[in-house]
Amino acid sequence: MGGGIVTDDQVVHSGKYSASIERNASSLAAFSTLTTTIPLDFAGKTIEWRGFIKWENVGGFVALWLREDGDTPALAFATLQGLNLNGTRDWTEYSISVSAMPEGKQLYFGFLLSGTGKAWVDDLQLLVDGIPVAQAGPAQPRVLTVLDMDHEFDQGSHIALGSLSDVQIKNLAKLAKVWGFLKYHHPAVTTCLHHWDYEFFRILPRVLDAPGSAETNAAISAWIANLGDVADCEPCASLDSSDLVLSPDIDWMGDEYADSNEAARLRDIAQSLTRGSCGEASVVVRRGDTTVSVQAGRVPASSLDLRASSTHDLPGDTFRMLTDDIAYLKLSSVNAANSASYIRSAAGTKGLIIDIRNYPSEFVVFALGQLLISQPTPFVRFTTGDVANPGAFRWGAPLSLVPQAPHYSGKVVILVDEISQSQAEYTTMAFRSAPGAIVIGSTTAGADGNVSTVPLPGGLSSLISGIGVFYPDNRPTQRLGIIPDIEVRPTIEGIRAGRDELIEEAIRQIRF
Repeated sequence: MGGGIVTDDQVVHSGKYSASIERNASSLAAFSTLTTTIPLDFAGKTIEWRGFIKWENVGGFVALWLREDGDTPALAFATLQGLNLNGTRDWTEYSISVSAMPEGKQLYFGFLLSGTGKAWVDDLQLLVDGIPVAQAGPAQPRVLTVLDMDHEFDQGSHIALGSLSDVQIKNLAKLAKVWGFLKYHHPAVTTCLHHWDYEFFRILPRVLDAPGSAETNAAISAWIANLGDVADCEPCASLDSSDLVLSPDIDWMGDEYADSNEAARLRDIAQSLTRGSCGEASVVVRRGDTTVSVQAGRVPASSLDLRASSTHDLPGDTFRMLTDDIAYLKLSSVNAANSASYIRSAAGTKGLIIDIRNYPSEFVVFALGQLLISQPTPFVRFTTGDVANPGAFRWGAPLSLVPQAPHYSGKVVILVDEISQSQAEYTTMAFRSAPGAIVIGSTTAGADGNVSTVPLPGGLSSLISGIGVFYPDNRPTQRLGIIPDIEVRPTIEGIRAGRDELIEEAIRQIRF
Protein backbone atom coordinates (compact mmCIF):
# COMPACT_ATOMS: atom_id res chain seq x y z
CA MET A 1 0.00 0.00 0.00
CA GLY A 2 3.00 2.31 0.26
CA GLY A 3 3.96 4.91 2.85
CA GLY A 4 5.56 4.58 6.28
CA ILE A 5 3.30 3.25 9.06
CA VAL A 6 4.85 3.21 12.56
CA THR A 7 4.14 3.67 16.25
CA ASP A 8 5.17 7.07 17.62
CA ASP A 9 6.13 7.75 21.26
CA GLN A 10 6.82 11.47 20.68
CA VAL A 11 3.53 12.72 19.23
CA VAL A 12 0.60 11.35 21.24
CA HIS A 13 -2.83 12.46 22.35
CA SER A 14 -2.72 10.42 25.55
CA GLY A 15 -0.85 7.40 26.82
CA LYS A 16 2.52 6.25 25.47
CA TYR A 17 2.01 5.71 21.76
CA SER A 18 0.09 6.86 18.72
CA ALA A 19 0.10 5.39 15.23
CA SER A 20 1.41 7.50 12.37
CA ILE A 21 1.33 7.33 8.58
CA GLU A 22 3.70 9.34 6.40
CA ARG A 23 3.59 9.58 2.60
CA ASN A 24 5.61 11.46 -0.01
CA ALA A 25 5.63 11.78 -3.77
CA SER A 26 7.36 8.40 -4.17
CA SER A 27 4.85 6.47 -2.03
CA LEU A 28 3.15 3.57 -3.77
CA ALA A 29 -0.59 3.52 -4.58
CA ALA A 30 -2.93 6.42 -3.86
CA PHE A 31 -3.23 5.95 -0.09
CA SER A 32 -1.86 4.10 2.93
CA THR A 33 -4.11 2.56 5.57
CA LEU A 34 -4.13 0.88 8.96
CA THR A 35 -6.76 -1.84 8.77
CA THR A 36 -8.17 -4.52 11.05
CA THR A 37 -11.18 -6.81 11.01
CA ILE A 38 -13.34 -8.63 13.55
CA PRO A 39 -16.37 -10.92 13.21
CA LEU A 40 -19.81 -9.41 13.74
CA ASP A 41 -20.58 -11.77 16.63
CA PHE A 42 -21.86 -9.17 19.11
CA ALA A 43 -25.32 -7.73 19.76
CA GLY A 44 -26.25 -4.12 19.12
CA LYS A 45 -27.88 -1.68 16.72
CA THR A 46 -25.24 0.98 16.03
CA ILE A 47 -21.50 0.49 15.52
CA GLU A 48 -19.33 3.57 16.09
CA TRP A 49 -15.65 4.05 15.23
CA ARG A 50 -14.07 7.11 16.83
CA GLY A 51 -10.65 8.54 17.59
CA PHE A 52 -8.39 11.58 17.69
CA ILE A 53 -6.51 12.62 14.53
CA LYS A 54 -3.63 15.08 14.00
CA TRP A 55 -2.13 15.84 10.58
CA GLU A 56 0.49 18.01 8.87
CA ASN A 57 0.82 19.15 5.24
CA VAL A 58 -1.68 16.61 3.91
CA GLY A 59 -2.28 17.07 0.20
CA GLY A 60 -5.09 14.52 -0.12
CA PHE A 61 -7.12 13.69 2.98
CA VAL A 62 -7.14 11.70 6.23
CA ALA A 63 -10.11 9.57 7.22
CA LEU A 64 -11.46 7.01 9.59
CA TRP A 65 -13.41 4.34 7.70
CA LEU A 66 -15.75 1.51 8.64
CA ARG A 67 -17.25 -1.23 6.46
CA GLU A 68 -19.67 -4.05 7.22
CA ASP A 69 -19.64 -7.15 4.99
CA GLY A 70 -21.89 -10.16 4.63
CA ASP A 71 -22.17 -12.64 1.80
CA THR A 72 -21.79 -9.55 -0.37
CA PRO A 73 -19.34 -6.72 0.44
CA ALA A 74 -20.16 -3.27 1.76
CA LEU A 75 -23.56 -3.86 3.34
CA ALA A 76 -22.82 -0.63 5.17
CA PHE A 77 -19.97 1.85 4.84
CA ALA A 78 -18.94 5.10 6.50
CA THR A 79 -15.93 7.36 6.03
CA LEU A 80 -14.68 10.84 6.87
CA GLN A 81 -13.51 11.36 3.28
CA GLY A 82 -16.31 13.79 2.49
CA LEU A 83 -15.03 16.21 5.15
CA ASN A 84 -11.85 16.84 3.10
CA LEU A 85 -9.54 16.74 6.11
CA ASN A 86 -6.27 18.05 4.67
CA GLY A 87 -3.66 20.72 5.25
CA THR A 88 -2.55 20.89 8.90
CA ARG A 89 -4.60 20.47 12.09
CA ASP A 90 -3.91 19.59 15.72
CA TRP A 91 -5.58 16.75 17.62
CA THR A 92 -9.31 16.65 16.89
CA GLU A 93 -11.81 13.91 17.71
CA TYR A 94 -13.92 12.43 14.91
CA SER A 95 -16.55 9.71 14.75
CA ILE A 96 -18.35 7.63 12.12
CA SER A 97 -21.05 4.99 12.54
CA VAL A 98 -23.11 2.39 10.69
CA SER A 99 -26.20 0.40 11.57
CA ALA A 100 -25.55 -3.22 12.51
CA MET A 101 -27.08 -5.25 9.67
CA PRO A 102 -28.72 -8.62 10.47
CA GLU A 103 -26.94 -10.20 7.50
CA GLY A 104 -23.55 -8.74 8.47
CA LYS A 105 -20.76 -11.20 9.17
CA GLN A 106 -17.49 -9.24 9.27
CA LEU A 107 -16.44 -5.73 10.25
CA TYR A 108 -13.48 -3.95 8.60
CA PHE A 109 -12.26 -0.63 9.99
CA GLY A 110 -9.21 1.57 9.98
CA PHE A 111 -7.50 4.89 9.36
CA LEU A 112 -6.02 6.11 6.08
CA LEU A 113 -3.94 8.88 4.56
CA SER A 114 -4.45 9.70 0.88
CA GLY A 115 -1.90 11.76 -1.02
CA THR A 116 1.15 13.19 0.69
CA GLY A 117 1.79 14.41 4.25
CA LYS A 118 1.87 12.93 7.74
CA ALA A 119 -0.93 12.00 10.13
CA TRP A 120 -1.31 10.52 13.59
CA VAL A 121 -4.25 8.69 15.17
CA ASP A 122 -4.76 7.93 18.86
CA ASP A 123 -7.36 6.94 21.47
CA LEU A 124 -9.33 4.85 19.02
CA GLN A 125 -12.58 3.30 20.21
CA LEU A 126 -14.96 0.80 18.63
CA LEU A 127 -18.33 1.20 20.32
CA VAL A 128 -21.60 -0.71 20.06
CA ASP A 129 -24.63 1.25 21.18
CA GLY A 130 -22.26 3.53 23.11
CA ILE A 131 -20.26 0.88 24.98
CA PRO A 132 -16.91 -0.73 24.06
CA VAL A 133 -17.32 -3.68 21.73
CA ALA A 134 -15.60 -5.97 24.25
CA GLN A 135 -18.47 -5.32 26.67
CA ALA A 136 -21.23 -5.96 24.16
CA GLY A 137 -23.29 -9.09 24.56
CA PRO A 138 -23.11 -11.98 22.10
CA ALA A 139 -25.25 -11.82 19.00
CA GLN A 140 -28.28 -14.05 18.74
CA PRO A 141 -27.72 -17.08 16.53
CA ARG A 142 -28.23 -16.02 12.95
CA VAL A 143 -31.51 -17.26 11.51
CA LEU A 144 -30.89 -18.98 8.21
CA THR A 145 -32.94 -17.75 5.28
CA VAL A 146 -33.72 -19.19 1.89
CA LEU A 147 -30.64 -17.34 0.60
CA ASP A 148 -28.50 -19.59 2.78
CA MET A 149 -30.30 -22.81 1.86
CA ASP A 150 -31.18 -22.51 -1.85
CA HIS A 151 -28.08 -23.43 -3.87
CA GLU A 152 -29.62 -24.87 -7.03
CA PHE A 153 -28.09 -22.30 -9.35
CA ASP A 154 -24.85 -21.48 -7.53
CA GLN A 155 -22.83 -22.77 -10.47
CA GLY A 156 -24.96 -21.23 -13.22
CA SER A 157 -28.44 -21.13 -14.68
CA HIS A 158 -28.23 -24.53 -16.48
CA ILE A 159 -29.97 -22.80 -19.40
CA ALA A 160 -28.29 -22.80 -22.80
CA LEU A 161 -29.37 -20.03 -25.15
CA GLY A 162 -28.65 -20.04 -28.86
CA SER A 163 -30.27 -17.60 -31.25
CA LEU A 164 -33.45 -16.02 -29.92
CA SER A 165 -36.59 -15.36 -31.92
CA ASP A 166 -38.34 -12.01 -31.84
CA VAL A 167 -41.11 -13.61 -29.74
CA GLN A 168 -38.62 -14.91 -27.20
CA ILE A 169 -36.92 -11.54 -26.92
CA LYS A 170 -40.24 -9.80 -26.22
CA ASN A 171 -41.25 -12.46 -23.70
CA LEU A 172 -37.91 -12.23 -21.90
CA ALA A 173 -38.21 -8.44 -21.69
CA LYS A 174 -41.67 -8.79 -20.16
CA LEU A 175 -40.48 -11.35 -17.63
CA ALA A 176 -37.51 -9.22 -16.60
CA LYS A 177 -39.71 -6.20 -15.91
CA VAL A 178 -42.23 -8.18 -13.84
CA TRP A 179 -39.40 -9.89 -11.95
CA GLY A 180 -37.77 -6.52 -11.21
CA PHE A 181 -41.00 -5.00 -9.91
CA LEU A 182 -41.80 -7.96 -7.65
CA LYS A 183 -38.25 -8.02 -6.28
CA TYR A 184 -38.85 -4.77 -4.41
CA HIS A 185 -42.61 -4.84 -3.82
CA HIS A 186 -43.97 -8.36 -3.21
CA PRO A 187 -43.86 -9.20 0.53
CA ALA A 188 -43.03 -12.87 -0.13
CA VAL A 189 -39.87 -11.67 -1.90
CA THR A 190 -38.86 -8.72 0.29
CA THR A 191 -39.10 -10.93 3.41
CA CYS A 192 -36.75 -13.51 1.86
CA LEU A 193 -39.26 -16.34 1.56
CA HIS A 194 -37.89 -16.95 -1.95
CA HIS A 195 -34.46 -16.73 -3.50
CA TRP A 196 -35.65 -14.33 -6.15
CA ASP A 197 -32.59 -14.51 -8.38
CA TYR A 198 -32.99 -18.27 -8.58
CA GLU A 199 -36.75 -18.07 -9.07
CA PHE A 200 -36.01 -16.16 -12.27
CA PHE A 201 -34.16 -19.20 -13.60
CA ARG A 202 -36.98 -21.51 -12.54
CA ILE A 203 -39.60 -19.63 -14.57
CA LEU A 204 -37.27 -18.87 -17.48
CA PRO A 205 -37.66 -22.18 -19.40
CA ARG A 206 -41.47 -21.83 -19.45
CA VAL A 207 -41.20 -18.30 -20.84
CA LEU A 208 -38.65 -19.33 -23.46
CA ASP A 209 -40.92 -22.16 -24.60
CA ALA A 210 -44.07 -20.00 -24.75
CA PRO A 211 -45.18 -19.59 -28.41
CA GLY A 212 -46.82 -16.20 -27.90
CA SER A 213 -47.78 -13.38 -25.56
CA ALA A 214 -50.90 -15.11 -24.16
CA GLU A 215 -48.95 -18.20 -23.12
CA THR A 216 -46.25 -16.03 -21.57
CA ASN A 217 -48.83 -14.07 -19.57
CA ALA A 218 -50.37 -17.30 -18.31
CA ALA A 219 -46.99 -18.69 -17.22
CA ILE A 220 -46.04 -15.48 -15.41
CA SER A 221 -49.48 -15.19 -13.76
CA ALA A 222 -49.26 -18.74 -12.42
CA TRP A 223 -45.75 -18.02 -11.18
CA ILE A 224 -46.95 -14.94 -9.28
CA ALA A 225 -49.96 -16.82 -7.86
CA ASN A 226 -47.59 -19.38 -6.33
CA LEU A 227 -46.12 -16.62 -4.19
CA GLY A 228 -49.36 -16.53 -2.22
CA ASP A 229 -51.91 -13.85 -1.44
CA VAL A 230 -50.78 -10.38 -0.46
CA ALA A 231 -52.22 -9.49 2.94
CA ASP A 232 -53.24 -5.98 3.94
CA CYS A 233 -50.24 -4.09 5.30
CA GLU A 234 -50.19 -3.16 8.97
CA PRO A 235 -48.54 -0.75 9.26
CA CYS A 236 -48.12 0.39 5.67
CA ALA A 237 -45.00 2.19 4.50
CA SER A 238 -45.56 5.92 4.15
CA LEU A 239 -43.66 8.34 1.97
CA ASP A 240 -42.54 11.60 3.59
CA SER A 241 -42.48 14.09 0.72
CA SER A 242 -40.21 16.59 2.49
CA ASP A 243 -36.69 16.81 1.06
CA LEU A 244 -37.68 14.34 -1.65
CA VAL A 245 -35.80 14.39 -4.96
CA LEU A 246 -37.44 11.46 -6.77
CA SER A 247 -40.69 9.68 -6.03
CA PRO A 248 -41.16 5.97 -6.66
CA ASP A 249 -42.55 5.14 -10.09
CA ILE A 250 -42.50 2.28 -12.55
CA ASP A 251 -41.80 4.28 -15.71
CA TRP A 252 -38.61 2.24 -16.14
CA MET A 253 -40.81 -0.64 -17.35
CA GLY A 254 -41.43 1.26 -20.57
CA ASP A 255 -37.83 2.42 -21.04
CA GLU A 256 -36.22 1.03 -24.21
CA TYR A 257 -32.94 3.03 -24.20
CA ALA A 258 -29.77 0.73 -23.78
CA ASP A 259 -27.34 3.46 -22.58
CA SER A 260 -27.39 6.36 -20.18
CA ASN A 261 -27.76 8.98 -22.93
CA GLU A 262 -27.38 9.46 -26.68
CA ALA A 263 -23.68 10.31 -26.44
CA ALA A 264 -22.94 7.00 -24.70
CA ARG A 265 -25.22 5.11 -27.10
CA LEU A 266 -23.41 6.41 -30.19
CA ARG A 267 -20.04 5.75 -28.55
CA ASP A 268 -20.95 2.13 -27.85
CA ILE A 269 -22.47 1.64 -31.31
CA ALA A 270 -19.25 2.91 -32.90
CA GLN A 271 -17.14 0.56 -30.81
CA SER A 272 -19.28 -2.41 -31.89
CA LEU A 273 -19.80 -1.61 -35.58
CA THR A 274 -17.08 -3.91 -36.85
CA ARG A 275 -17.90 -6.88 -34.63
CA GLY A 276 -18.89 -10.20 -36.17
CA SER A 277 -17.55 -13.63 -36.97
CA CYS A 278 -13.78 -13.85 -37.31
CA GLY A 279 -12.54 -14.08 -40.88
CA GLU A 280 -12.81 -12.04 -44.05
CA ALA A 281 -15.35 -9.20 -44.10
CA SER A 282 -16.37 -6.71 -46.76
CA VAL A 283 -16.40 -3.11 -45.55
CA VAL A 284 -17.59 -0.07 -47.48
CA VAL A 285 -15.75 3.11 -46.48
CA ARG A 286 -16.84 6.61 -47.42
CA ARG A 287 -14.00 8.92 -48.42
CA GLY A 288 -15.22 12.38 -49.34
CA ASP A 289 -17.81 12.02 -52.10
CA THR A 290 -16.76 8.49 -53.04
CA THR A 291 -16.98 5.05 -51.48
CA VAL A 292 -14.32 2.37 -51.38
CA SER A 293 -14.84 -1.34 -50.80
CA VAL A 294 -12.25 -2.90 -48.51
CA GLN A 295 -11.67 -6.55 -47.69
CA ALA A 296 -10.60 -6.80 -44.10
CA GLY A 297 -10.04 -9.64 -41.66
CA ARG A 298 -11.81 -9.78 -38.31
CA VAL A 299 -9.71 -11.05 -35.41
CA PRO A 300 -10.59 -11.93 -31.79
CA ALA A 301 -10.99 -8.89 -29.57
CA SER A 302 -8.59 -10.51 -27.09
CA SER A 303 -5.79 -10.09 -29.64
CA LEU A 304 -6.27 -6.32 -29.88
CA ASP A 305 -4.93 -3.48 -27.77
CA LEU A 306 -8.12 -1.51 -27.15
CA ARG A 307 -6.58 1.10 -24.87
CA ALA A 308 -6.54 3.68 -27.65
CA SER A 309 -10.34 3.54 -27.85
CA SER A 310 -10.65 4.43 -24.16
CA THR A 311 -8.98 7.83 -24.40
CA HIS A 312 -9.01 10.77 -26.81
CA ASP A 313 -6.29 12.81 -25.14
CA LEU A 314 -2.82 13.62 -26.49
CA PRO A 315 -0.17 10.89 -26.58
CA GLY A 316 2.97 11.52 -24.58
CA ASP A 317 3.72 13.13 -21.23
CA THR A 318 1.09 13.66 -18.55
CA PHE A 319 2.06 17.33 -18.13
CA ARG A 320 3.66 19.53 -20.78
CA MET A 321 3.81 23.08 -22.05
CA LEU A 322 1.90 23.43 -25.33
CA THR A 323 3.25 26.95 -25.77
CA ASP A 324 5.20 29.37 -23.60
CA ASP A 325 2.00 30.53 -21.93
CA ILE A 326 -0.31 27.50 -22.02
CA ALA A 327 0.09 24.30 -19.98
CA TYR A 328 -1.54 20.92 -20.62
CA LEU A 329 -2.41 18.11 -18.17
CA LYS A 330 -4.11 14.85 -19.08
CA LEU A 331 -5.76 12.76 -16.38
CA SER A 332 -5.38 9.34 -18.01
CA SER A 333 -1.91 9.10 -16.42
CA VAL A 334 -2.18 11.71 -13.66
CA ASN A 335 -0.52 11.11 -10.27
CA ALA A 336 -2.44 12.58 -7.34
CA ALA A 337 0.74 12.99 -5.30
CA ASN A 338 2.16 15.25 -8.03
CA SER A 339 -0.80 17.65 -8.06
CA ALA A 340 1.11 20.50 -6.43
CA SER A 341 4.06 19.88 -8.78
CA TYR A 342 1.82 20.21 -11.84
CA ILE A 343 0.47 23.53 -10.59
CA ARG A 344 3.92 24.87 -9.74
CA SER A 345 5.06 23.93 -13.25
CA ALA A 346 2.08 25.81 -14.73
CA ALA A 347 2.63 28.90 -12.57
CA GLY A 348 2.62 32.14 -14.55
CA THR A 349 0.87 30.71 -17.60
CA LYS A 350 -2.25 32.26 -19.09
CA GLY A 351 -4.14 29.00 -19.02
CA LEU A 352 -4.14 25.33 -18.05
CA ILE A 353 -5.87 22.80 -20.31
CA ILE A 354 -7.04 19.78 -18.30
CA ASP A 355 -7.86 16.91 -20.64
CA ILE A 356 -10.53 14.55 -19.25
CA ARG A 357 -11.35 12.83 -22.52
CA ASN A 358 -10.36 9.68 -20.64
CA TYR A 359 -10.78 7.93 -17.29
CA PRO A 360 -8.52 9.40 -14.57
CA SER A 361 -5.70 7.08 -13.53
CA GLU A 362 -6.04 8.32 -9.95
CA PHE A 363 -8.66 10.17 -7.91
CA VAL A 364 -7.66 13.85 -8.03
CA VAL A 365 -10.96 15.62 -7.34
CA PHE A 366 -9.68 17.15 -4.11
CA ALA A 367 -5.90 16.84 -4.47
CA LEU A 368 -5.92 18.89 -7.69
CA GLY A 369 -9.32 20.59 -7.54
CA GLN A 370 -8.52 22.44 -4.33
CA LEU A 371 -5.54 24.10 -6.03
CA LEU A 372 -7.83 25.67 -8.64
CA ILE A 373 -10.13 27.63 -6.30
CA SER A 374 -9.54 30.59 -4.00
CA GLN A 375 -12.40 30.15 -1.54
CA PRO A 376 -14.53 27.24 -0.27
CA THR A 377 -16.60 26.18 -3.26
CA PRO A 378 -19.48 23.65 -3.33
CA PHE A 379 -19.45 21.54 -6.49
CA VAL A 380 -21.75 18.55 -6.02
CA ARG A 381 -24.55 17.08 -3.94
CA PHE A 382 -25.77 13.50 -3.77
CA THR A 383 -29.07 11.81 -3.11
CA THR A 384 -29.55 8.57 -1.19
CA GLY A 385 -32.26 5.95 -1.46
CA ASP A 386 -35.14 5.55 0.97
CA VAL A 387 -35.05 1.85 1.87
CA ALA A 388 -38.68 1.91 3.02
CA ASN A 389 -39.86 3.25 -0.34
CA PRO A 390 -37.95 1.69 -3.28
CA GLY A 391 -37.39 4.34 -5.92
CA ALA A 392 -37.53 7.32 -3.53
CA PHE A 393 -34.40 9.44 -3.07
CA ARG A 394 -33.59 12.27 -0.65
CA TRP A 395 -31.12 15.15 -0.73
CA GLY A 396 -27.75 15.11 0.96
CA ALA A 397 -25.64 18.15 1.85
CA PRO A 398 -23.38 19.65 -0.86
CA LEU A 399 -19.66 18.78 -0.90
CA SER A 400 -17.12 21.55 -1.29
CA LEU A 401 -13.56 22.13 -2.38
CA VAL A 402 -11.42 23.94 0.20
CA PRO A 403 -8.57 26.08 -1.21
CA GLN A 404 -5.03 24.81 -0.74
CA ALA A 405 -1.63 26.04 -1.86
CA PRO A 406 -0.15 26.36 -4.40
CA HIS A 407 -3.03 28.13 -6.10
CA TYR A 408 -3.31 28.29 -9.89
CA SER A 409 -4.52 31.73 -10.97
CA GLY A 410 -4.65 31.30 -14.74
CA LYS A 411 -7.65 30.30 -16.84
CA VAL A 412 -8.78 26.68 -16.58
CA VAL A 413 -10.17 24.91 -19.66
CA ILE A 414 -11.50 21.36 -19.34
CA LEU A 415 -11.85 19.01 -22.33
CA VAL A 416 -14.55 16.31 -22.34
CA ASP A 417 -16.43 14.09 -24.79
CA GLU A 418 -18.41 10.83 -24.84
CA ILE A 419 -15.41 8.92 -23.43
CA SER A 420 -15.70 10.97 -20.21
CA GLN A 421 -17.70 8.80 -17.82
CA SER A 422 -18.22 8.20 -14.10
CA GLN A 423 -15.18 9.50 -12.17
CA ALA A 424 -14.23 11.61 -15.20
CA GLU A 425 -17.61 13.37 -15.01
CA TYR A 426 -17.37 13.84 -11.24
CA THR A 427 -13.89 15.31 -11.67
CA THR A 428 -15.17 17.68 -14.36
CA MET A 429 -17.87 18.94 -12.00
CA ALA A 430 -15.25 19.73 -9.37
CA PHE A 431 -12.82 21.49 -11.71
CA ARG A 432 -15.66 23.37 -13.42
CA SER A 433 -16.31 25.15 -10.14
CA ALA A 434 -13.00 27.04 -10.47
CA PRO A 435 -13.59 30.76 -11.19
CA GLY A 436 -13.92 31.35 -14.92
CA ALA A 437 -13.39 27.69 -15.85
CA ILE A 438 -14.70 26.62 -19.27
CA VAL A 439 -15.71 23.13 -20.41
CA ILE A 440 -15.10 22.47 -24.11
CA GLY A 441 -16.11 19.42 -26.14
CA SER A 442 -19.30 17.39 -26.35
CA THR A 443 -21.80 15.87 -23.91
CA THR A 444 -20.34 13.22 -21.62
CA ALA A 445 -21.75 9.74 -20.98
CA GLY A 446 -24.13 10.69 -18.14
CA ALA A 447 -23.17 7.67 -16.02
CA ASP A 448 -21.61 8.99 -12.82
CA GLY A 449 -22.18 8.07 -9.20
CA ASN A 450 -21.11 5.21 -6.97
CA VAL A 451 -20.91 1.64 -8.18
CA SER A 452 -22.97 -1.03 -6.43
CA THR A 453 -22.33 -4.62 -7.46
CA VAL A 454 -25.26 -6.98 -7.98
CA PRO A 455 -23.95 -10.57 -7.72
CA LEU A 456 -25.50 -13.08 -10.10
CA PRO A 457 -25.36 -16.88 -10.24
CA GLY A 458 -22.36 -18.51 -11.85
CA GLY A 459 -19.92 -15.86 -10.64
CA LEU A 460 -21.43 -13.15 -12.85
CA SER A 461 -22.33 -9.66 -11.67
CA SER A 462 -23.98 -6.46 -12.81
CA LEU A 463 -23.39 -2.87 -11.74
CA ILE A 464 -25.75 -0.02 -10.85
CA SER A 465 -25.36 3.43 -9.37
CA GLY A 466 -27.15 3.68 -6.05
CA ILE A 467 -27.02 7.46 -5.59
CA GLY A 468 -27.99 10.52 -7.59
CA VAL A 469 -25.37 13.11 -8.60
CA PHE A 470 -26.39 16.77 -8.93
CA TYR A 471 -24.79 20.19 -9.13
CA PRO A 472 -25.13 22.28 -5.94
CA ASP A 473 -28.11 24.11 -7.51
CA ASN A 474 -29.86 20.71 -7.92
CA ARG A 475 -29.31 20.37 -11.68
CA PRO A 476 -29.03 16.67 -12.56
CA THR A 477 -26.13 14.99 -14.36
CA GLN A 478 -27.07 11.32 -14.61
CA ARG A 479 -28.52 10.26 -17.98
CA LEU A 480 -27.89 13.82 -19.14
CA GLY A 481 -24.12 14.11 -18.89
CA ILE A 482 -21.89 17.13 -18.42
CA ILE A 483 -22.99 19.72 -20.98
CA PRO A 484 -20.02 21.73 -22.29
CA ASP A 485 -19.98 25.52 -22.28
CA ILE A 486 -18.62 25.45 -25.84
CA GLU A 487 -19.48 22.51 -28.08
CA VAL A 488 -16.65 21.34 -30.32
CA ARG A 489 -16.52 17.99 -32.10
CA PRO A 490 -13.72 16.54 -34.21
CA THR A 491 -14.37 16.88 -37.94
CA ILE A 492 -13.41 14.40 -40.65
CA GLU A 493 -11.15 17.03 -42.17
CA GLY A 494 -9.48 17.70 -38.85
CA ILE A 495 -8.89 14.00 -38.18
CA ARG A 496 -7.40 13.54 -41.65
CA ALA A 497 -5.06 16.47 -41.05
CA GLY A 498 -4.00 15.12 -37.64
CA ARG A 499 -5.41 18.14 -35.79
CA ASP A 500 -6.99 18.19 -32.34
CA GLU A 501 -9.76 20.76 -32.78
CA LEU A 502 -10.70 20.77 -29.10
CA ILE A 503 -7.15 21.71 -28.14
CA GLU A 504 -7.20 24.43 -30.79
CA GLU A 505 -10.43 25.90 -29.39
CA ALA A 506 -9.07 25.71 -25.84
CA ILE A 507 -6.02 27.74 -26.88
CA ARG A 508 -8.29 30.30 -28.60
CA GLN A 509 -10.40 30.67 -25.45
CA ILE A 510 -7.35 31.16 -23.22
CA ARG A 511 -5.95 33.85 -25.49
CA PHE A 512 -9.31 35.48 -26.17
